[in-house]
Amino acid sequence: MEGSDDESDIFKDVDFLLCYFLPDDDANGVLSQSLLNIPTQQLFKVENETDHARFASPVSGADLKIKQAAGIPKKTRQANNWAVRLWTDWARFRNTRPETHMEGGVISENICCLSNEALNFWMQRFIIEIRRKDGTAYPPNTLTQIVAALQRYLRSNCYDRQFNFFKDDDLVFRDFRKTLDSHMKSLTSQGIGVNKKRCDPVTEKDEMRMWETGVFSLETASGLSNAIFFYNGKCFAFRGMSDHKQCDADQFEIGFDHENSRTKKAKKHIGNIDNYQFKREEFLKFMRNLAPGSPVIWRYLALKFQMKNKRGIIPNNAGQVLQMFAKLNGVNCDQLNTNQGISGRDFLQRVRRARQKVFRKVSVPTPRPARALREIISKLGRKELYIGERIVPKIYKTKK
Repeated sequence: MEGSDDESDIFKDVDFLLCYFLPDDDANGVLSQSLLNIPTQQLFKVENETDHARFASPVSGADLKIKQAAGIPKKTRQANNWAVRLWTDWARFRNTRPETHMEGGVISENICCLSNEALNFWMQRFIIEIRRKDGTAYPPNTLTQIVAALQRYLRSNCYDRQFNFFKDDDLVFRDFRKTLDSHMKSLTSQGIGVNKKRCDPVTEKDEMRMWETGVFSLETASGLSNAIFFYNGKCFAFRGMSDHKQCDADQFEIGFDHENSRTKKAKKHIGNIDNYQFKREEFLKFMRNLAPGSPVIWRYLALKFQMKNKRGIIPNNAGQVLQMFAKLNGVNCDQLNTNQGISGRDFLQRVRRARQKVFRKVSVPTPRPARALREIISKLGRKELYIGERIVPKIYKTKK
C-alpha cells in the first residue's frame, strides 16, 4: 500500500508540472498516465538512427567462436583434429585393456579433462603404442607432428593451464620428453623414417609425353599454367613455392642474339634497378672516390643514400642492389673489403647441400650426385676453380 501511495503522489506532481508549463489548450487531456503509453523503444531508435550505419549488428558468442576458428589455417586445423581423433581412438582402445585399470584407471577420451600430471603419465604410453592403420610404426617426424598438434589443441581449448611438451626446463613433462626422444632414436636405428620418399626426375621422354597428353598446352589456361610452373623450375631453378609466388615480370628480360632470335636471360634476384629510388649520382661519385681496399658496408650505404622501393621502404636486399648497380656502372667491387674473405673472389663459393634429418636436432648431408661431381672435376681441369697450391705431390701405384 505504501508503494501505491508513493506512485500516486509522483503522478500528481507530474500533472502539476504539465499544467504549469504547457498552455491551457495543450494541457487539456495530457495526464501523467499518458506518459506510460509512449513507445520508449521507438524513441530510443530515433535517437540512435544516425549511428545505425556506423555500427554493425550485435554478435553472439557462437559468432565469436566461428571467427576465432577461422583464424586458424585450414591445414593446421586438420592436423589438430587428426591428432585428437588419434588420441580418442587410442584411449577408447586402451580402456578395454586390463593393464589400464591396473595402472591408473580409465583414460578420459577428452584430452582436455586430464591434468598435466596425468598427461605426462599417459602421453608416454600413447606415443609408444600408436600405430598406423596397417599396424606399422609412425616415423619419428610424424610423432613430433602429432605431439605438436595435441599441444596446439590443448592451448586453444584449455586456457587455464600451460602446456610445453618440448620445453627443456618444463619439469612437468620431463619424463614424456625423455620417452619421446628415446623412442625416436629407437625408430631411427631400425631404419624407420630414414629413407624419405622422393620424386623421380622428369626425363625428356616424360616432358614430351606431357605435351602430347595435354598436361602442357598453349591452348588451355590449365595447360599453360602447368607449363609455366614446370619450365620456371627447370630453366630458373625454382625450388619452393615461395620462389613462384615472389616471381615478378621485372626479374626477366628477353633479348636477341646475332641471328635476331629470342634468347632467355637468367633471373635477376634484385629485380629491375629502375624500380628503386636513391641518390644515384652521389652514390657513384662516392664509390669511384674510394681507395682500393676500403671497407664498405653496403647496408649502411643504402641508408646513407636513402634507397627505397616502390612501396617507399628500404628493401631487405638493399646492399645487394647497390653492389649490382655499382658493378653495372663500371665500379670494381672486388678491390673493396680486402680485409674480409669474400666468396667467389678469395675462395671457392660455398655449395649448399641438401641435408637429411635423422631425428630431432640431428641431420646429415646427403651425398652429391654423380652429375655434380663430374661438373666439379671438369671445372678443376679447366682451372676455373682454385683449391690452393699443391704442397706435397703424391703418386699412387696400382698392382695389375
